[in-house]
Amino acid sequence: MAFLQQTFSNVLRRRALNINNLDTELHRCLSTFDLTMVGTSYTLGIGLFVLIGTVAKTMAGPAVIFSIIITAVCALFSALCYAEFGCRVPKAGSAYLYAYVTVGEIWAFVIGWNMILEYIGCAAGVSSGFAATIGDTFDGLIHNLTVEYLMDGHPWQSLYIAKYPDLLAGLLIIVFTTVLLYGAEISSKLNKVLVGSLLVVLMILIVYSLKFANLSNWTDNGGFFPFGMKGVFEGAAQLFFLFAGFEVICTSSEECTNPIKSIPIALILTIVINAVFGVLSAICLTLMVPWAEIDQKAPFPGAFRRYHETFPTYLVTTGILITISGTILNALFGLSRLIYAISSDGLLFLFLRSLSQNRVPTKTILTIGAFSFVLAVFLNFHTLIQLLNIGSIVSYLIIATLLIVIRYRPEEDNNIFYRVENAEEWKHDKTESDVIGGTLKTQFKCLSFLDSETPGKIVVISLAVFISCCGCLIFIMFNTNQSWGVFHIALAVGACLSICVILLHNQNQENPPFKVPLVPFIPVLSIICNLFLLANLSAFTWIRFLVWVIIGLLIYAMYGYHNSIMIPKECDDPQSDSPLLAAPNGDENPDFGTMELSEISAQDK
Repeated sequence: MAFLQQTFSNVLRRRALNINNLDTELHRCLSTFDLTMVGTSYTLGIGLFVLIGTVAKTMAGPAVIFSIIITAVCALFSALCYAEFGCRVPKAGSAYLYAYVTVGEIWAFVIGWNMILEYIGCAAGVSSGFAATIGDTFDGLIHNLTVEYLMDGHPWQSLYIAKYPDLLAGLLIIVFTTVLLYGAEISSKLNKVLVGSLLVVLMILIVYSLKFANLSNWTDNGGFFPFGMKGVFEGAAQLFFLFAGFEVICTSSEECTNPIKSIPIALILTIVINAVFGVLSAICLTLMVPWAEIDQKAPFPGAFRRYHETFPTYLVTTGILITISGTILNALFGLSRLIYAISSDGLLFLFLRSLSQNRVPTKTILTIGAFSFVLAVFLNFHTLIQLLNIGSIVSYLIIATLLIVIRYRPEEDNNIFYRVENAEEWKHDKTESDVIGGTLKTQFKCLSFLDSETPGKIVVISLAVFISCCGCLIFIMFNTNQSWGVFHIALAVGACLSICVILLHNQNQENPPFKVPLVPFIPVLSIICNLFLLANLSAFTWIRFLVWVIIGLLIYAMYGYHNSIMIPKECDDPQSDSPLLAAPNGDENPDFGTMELSEISAQDK
């Protein structure tokens, strides 16, 4: 029994950061504009050229426009939650690190493992999409040559494995793996060129396509909502790929000169830019061609071929080449920084944390490049994209949950987070208060059964009940044809009562550099949106996801649990092995995150 209690305590150990959070072994060189370009380049592009057409034809019709808007709102709620955490802990690792310092090691590892799935799925998936676009442009030349000369005319027959080894996709992975070895500064410069070129191509394409617009395509063939609202929500779940990955901004924050200012701005701008171009692209495509006749493999080139236009076809190909290049570059970049953070904590193999002379995690980059190469060559596009979606949505759901947790517990429980001292702008917000986060509000003290000796415990329980009730209700609504009954009403009432219980408790009085407004309502909306998206993913996607999680838990049990830097050592500081945890200048107990406002401004310049 004692062994089980100790094991349970160990897997929930929280990482305490006892350093200035702007200290890093990586090179801080990225500005707000750089981070926005990283986020935009990673998320904008291949979804516009390929995925919107697929969703319009098979799930939503012209109402794909509303699918994009719904997904954008979900992503915005999630981005706000990430923004607060990113300002509190501007370190490589993103959601993984936020969970580590908030709820414990096992949850952090699961989130980090899911993020690895997301980034790998993105890098390999868009490489596969790149090769498919090139092949379509040249009438299947690459496919025909590969099948004829490498496979003797016998392609593979499988729903999940590619029909032939996609060597072109693998080559693209190799090229950008090599670019990353030269460091973040070189990658950032290339990224700006790619994003600028992509925006120019998109604007030309949108303007050119309007000359072929036909409003009857929105009224014929079943009208604007041929699949109903269910199709709109199903499409929204698939279109999350348009926004999935904005957390690469947080993953890159350890190389940003002023993460406190840059992270929130870059996150919001990325979502807005993607939403605008996504909606415009959907409008143009569904006005050009009836939704039922959209070419799923190459929507825009297929649409222009109907009008015997060749220039736009090559323009689309150019745009896809640019955007895929940026997406792969930033997916591999974010993945390398994530694995660097996890391995620095001892939860993945320690050789992955080593840095080269130009402060680049070389071994990590080479390892993920090799793995992504294998997936890009042998798995098909849609299998990889579904892996990306579920990894992203689960991470966003957990981060929204964690934001409520840290707001409804005592301030001292959050003392590992970032604080700005001696900043005149925030002095007037710092007031002495006897309010303890997570305790019942004074006017509700009579409800003693909702109080607890541990502040915040009842809030956590209520939050778990809310997610369970809401998740079950949404799943039943979208996956069964049952009409509302007693069970549905009970779940809805349980979810509403859980939120009411949370509202009866005090929030703490912290004033971080960026604070999400209207908590718990915005995180709750984010949770609901993400549950909607998860409920619309296929059963096979869930099975693959669960297999991936089981593999990760086995790695944690056999390696990470025994090698965590949080394991106490007899002679050394238990945190001394992690470059992110070493105290600067030999200080034993430095104040975490203390930094003069003048220093922040100087770094931003």
